[in-house]
Amino acid sequence: MEPKQKLEEFAEQQPDRYRYYITNEALLKGTCPQMEDMKLVEVAEIAPVLVENGSVRAFGYVEYPRPLTKEQEREYALAPSSENADHLRAAELSTEQNMNMIDGIPNNEPPRVNQGYMILESEIVGHMEYVLAENQKAPQPYATWARNMRNDEQSGGENFFWGHYFCDPEAARKDLYARADEQRDSIRESRPSLLGMLRQDKENAARSIQEPPAMDHVKRGLER
Repeated sequence: MEPKQKLEEFAEQQPDRYRYYITNEALLKGTCPQMEDMKLVEVAEIAPVLVENGSVRAFGYVEYPRPLTKEQEREYALAPSSENADHLRAAELSTEQNMNMIDGIPNNEPPRVNQGYMILESEIVGHMEYVLAENQKAPQPYATWARNMRNDEQSGGENFFWGHYFCDPEAARKDLYARADEQRDSIRESRPSLLGMLRQDKENAARSIQEPPAMDHVKRGLER
């Protein structure tokens, strides 16, 4: 069935919000990243809506106060709004010192290092980050670590823990992916489904319309 609804049925995206469209693949995955002040919107019950000049079939969207990472977009199959790029570039222009370095990464920083190991790869799953790092001077030159980004936001800095060390780079890379996959499985088991969240929001909205305010009950009692 082809989408019957049009782009105009979406609310206008605000300049301080980052929108990600809920695709069919996102519904199948069943979850989305959790963030404070996020907004989940369902706009299509039967047929999806065509957005992004017809290139994306969306069943709704999620809006966040901060942009998701590319890893999160791929992990949860959320399609970013084209307006996000303009918002991100505006934020970068306000912080970037070198105008030749407008690359979608605000305030470019030197390579990340932990215990003398340079971080080569990173996987973000929920509030956890898993990294693969290298130090050719170390007896075991490859390592993977985890860190709790939620805790680090409160304490400041990057605090890596639970290190695994390897001589073989491929073994280290496999360990990185295995650790990230284990965390994904844990999140799927504990997090409410995306469809469930959408349905609950709809039920709450319908209930608020059907239920009369408490003062109405008092008024009717006095009239009797």
